[in-house]
Amino acid sequence: MLDNSKKVNYTVIIPHYNSLGLLEKCVKSIPDRSDIQIIVIDDNSDPNLVDFSNSYLIKRNNVEVIFNKNGKGAGHARNLGLAKAQGKWLLFVDSDDYLVCDSFNVFDKYLNSEADIVYFGVDSIYADTGEMANRHNRIMDILTSSLLDGESCSYEKVRLKHLGPVGKLISKSIVEDNNIKFDEVWYSNDVMFSVQTGWAAKKVLIDLSNVYVITVSRGSLTNRRNLNNYRSRFEVYLRYNKFVRGIGKSKYQMSIMNYYLNIAKYGVKPWWQATLKMIQYRNNPFIGIKNWINTIVKIHKNRKKISRYLTN
Repeated sequence: MLDNSKKVNYTVIIPHYNSLGLLEKCVKSIPDRSDIQIIVIDDNSDPNLVDFSNSYLIKRNNVEVIFNKNGKGAGHARNLGLAKAQGKWLLFVDSDDYLVCDSFNVFDKYLNSEADIVYFGVDSIYADTGEMANRHNRIMDILTSSLLDGESCSYEKVRLKHLGPVGKLISKSIVEDNNIKFDEVWYSNDVMFSVQTGWAAKKVLIDLSNVYVITVSRGSLTNRRNLNNYRSRFEVYLRYNKFVRGIGKSKYQMSIMNYYLNIAKYGVKPWWQATLKMIQYRNNPFIGIKNWINTIVKIHKNRKKISRYLTN
């Protein structure tokens, strides 16, 4: 357990479900330092698949495992971690991802920074082959284009478009002062947390050093294709669009047409419910139409490579 008599500089929050081997690899990528608090929230894993009793994790002094028997998803798990966070800085890591070996040497440079968020570079690989994946491309595009825009726009794009919690140092005070929580939904629980912290931050910095590796596992893309997934993401992005309109930044609205059309495949009732939601949020269904063709072309080009990671 963490020595509460010593100052905690970093709290690393890791939601986990049914992947103990990957979780152990993830935690091993984080230094065993007294100023680092690691909180693992096990979201009701199957006891036939996961046994913590002999795990490497129990040997680490700076690791605390919370066993959540409710099984409410990663958003709820992250909120449980937030409630126990002691560090000045928060880091969010997915249990199947990991940090690069010198990541905390990079983080330590910003330990006393006046910034509320520091955004870092990330990488991505396919889990079974180690080949380069493309999950990091969007994040890196946002970071590099924001740097080109410079301080003249206060890095507005990265604040409002970097919609995942990974690869960031986030000041605990900005989260607590603004009472920001993760959505407790099954999919896209991190979108509103990311945009709310980004916009609440008084100062942000960007460092393109790669500190985080996203892994893409076989079958993970297929598992996202279901009605609950589409509904959850659809409603989250309706709320996101309402948020950016409310702060006068309508140009950052996201297209919801893909989710809307996929919901329609499940019948008239889900389609009608989605239509009512869209009307309720006063969302224009044709936002981003200019980007649709480019997106379709990119998907077609990547389909051959991605197909290896889809299960039947």
